[in-house]
Amino acid sequence: MSSFLDSLTQAFTTPEVNTAVSKHTGLDSATITKGLAVVGPLVLGAMVRRASTPSGLDGFNRTLPADGGAGLGNIAGMFTGGGSGLSAALNGIFGSGMSASARTLDRKLGFKASSLIPIVLPVALALLARKKTAEKLEPGVLAKSLKEEHDAVVAKGGETVVLARSALEAGAKAAELRSRFTPDQWTRIRLAPGAAARLVMLASPSGAIGLVKEACAVVAAIDEAASAADPASLLAQEYDTDITREEVTVLGKDRTTTLTVLKDAVTAVSQKSPSDLPTFAQFVHGVAFKVAEETKEGGFLGIGGTKVSKEEQAVLDEIDSLTGAMA
Repeated sequence: MSSFLDSLTQAFTTPEVNTAVSKHTGLDSATITKGLAVVGPLVLGAMVRRASTPSGLDGFNRTLPADGGAGLGNIAGMFTGGGSGLSAALNGIFGSGMSASARTLDRKLGFKASSLIPIVLPVALALLARKKTAEKLEPGVLAKSLKEEHDAVVAKGGETVVLARSALEAGAKAAELRSRFTPDQWTRIRLAPGAAARLVMLASPSGAIGLVKEACAVVAAIDEAASAADPASLLAQEYDTDITREEVTVLGKDRTTTLTVLKDAVTAVSQKSPSDLPTFAQFVHGVAFKVAEETKEGGFLGIGGTKVSKEEQAVLDEIDSLTGAMA
């Protein structure tokens, strides 16, 4: 009898499915095969971990398609449709650590292997739904069979298993970190560098053109730092999704409210994840300084002037005192 991973691999061997995956991801056939060799064990491990507790088992069972795996008749259609159902399944299996697992996978393999996860997962769940229906298995029995296969795969070892486990562990680490903060605290942490940047802007307004340059500097500084950070770190997790308009409203429209957001963020990190505070503080400082030096103050038509004005430097000093960035 074929194992779960064998069945999963076979589902992607037909030319039409392989072509659809290639078109959907932009990966060639050889790269897809290399990615699937790691994504399969990763998905298996994520499902086993999800089903390892009573509440998790219930959640895992609810991610199985109600059609008993009938969708396997059109595998390409299972992932080209996307939608909220797929998002719910990804969150249900990987949780808040999804982005850390994905980034770890991409870094280690050197290509966007994570683009295969939303393709493999619905097929994997459909295969399990078909098995559950055909063999009339209880959720616990199905989960047990998956765990036995997963344990055997891990025991066998190999490079692909090591890569899959490292991605899975990164996701678990990131999820645990996120769980320490309330939603409001997390929003303020995400807004902290923007709050610091706004304080600098308010200290020495640079006009319409300067404002645009400073806003672009904020985005660039955040993107650069988040991309370079460890996938499971606080810095990377802060920006695994774009900041929404609703979150931005928390900054308020006055200096006092903006400063409070920054203070609250620093307090939350210092209390809930103190080991991350030095890096967080340096990050906030770096964004604020980038904004301060983006446009020259004084001079004429860009000639002369100073990179950082006295007013901006005073705010930078205030931010450093608050965060301990230069301690």
